[in-house]
Amino acid sequence: MIYSLVILDADLRTRAVCEQVLKSKSLSEIRFAGLATDVHSGKKLLTKTKPDILILGDDLGKDCLSTILADPKFATAPSTIIAADSSKYSMAALKKGAIDYLLKPLDHEMLEEGLMKSLSRLSQINKTTGDTSLPPIGQRLLIKNANGTYLVSKASIIRCQSEEGYTTIFCQGKHPSLVLSKTLKSVEAQLKEDRFVRVHQSHLVNLDAIVDLETEAKGMVLEMLDGARIPVAHRRRSFLLSRLPSI
Repeated sequence: MIYSLVILDADLRTRAVCEQVLKSKSLSEIRFAGLATDVHSGKKLLTKTKPDILILGDDLGKDCLSTILADPKFATAPSTIIAADSSKYSMAALKKGAIDYLLKPLDHEMLEEGLMKSLSRLSQINKTTGDTSLPPIGQRLLIKNANGTYLVSKASIIRCQSEEGYTTIFCQGKHPSLVLSKTLKSVEAQLKEDRFVRVHQSHLVNLDAIVDLETEAKGMVLEMLDGARIPVAHRRRSFLLSRLPSI
């Protein structure tokens, strides 16, 4: 299968390194689909190409990357790699579901490793969505936002995340992320009878899309199918564990 890659970065060295790395046989499934050096043209390119992989750089103007990642309407590609001069955007990038965070100047081996991670994630998503049979209409959800109306299988929803009055629904397959001007509570009301659990004030997750569960110094964290790491609020931990099979 062929996957498309887009670069959004004014630093042309990013493209140069990427072009060299893409010559590797291990990355033969990736095709370069376009470059944008400013946010305005970048949004147009993302809308037009809907890339599988996005390399998002910080050379787009002062604090521009921070603004992009903070924008609830900005939806990353299924696999996004951040390329930056410092690590100050790392937490925001992880919250957006970025698969890797690379420091500039880009290292060929590190970028190749990041792109291999991208292929692994995309392959996993495709395996999960490989069944082309349509679920019954009762197992699908009609989602309307500023860009259109979509009929989405509830089972394809990985997680939902709220931010500043908006909720982003992260899905597998055709529509990787959909932004709604609705609260997470209203979205939860449509999904609570299914395999969804509110694990945090800002996060609702599909139990079937949990890849792993880890206990860290700051608490419990879920690794989701799209690579996102979701914190579990302490007061919601017991309820989450009660919904998971155990021995």
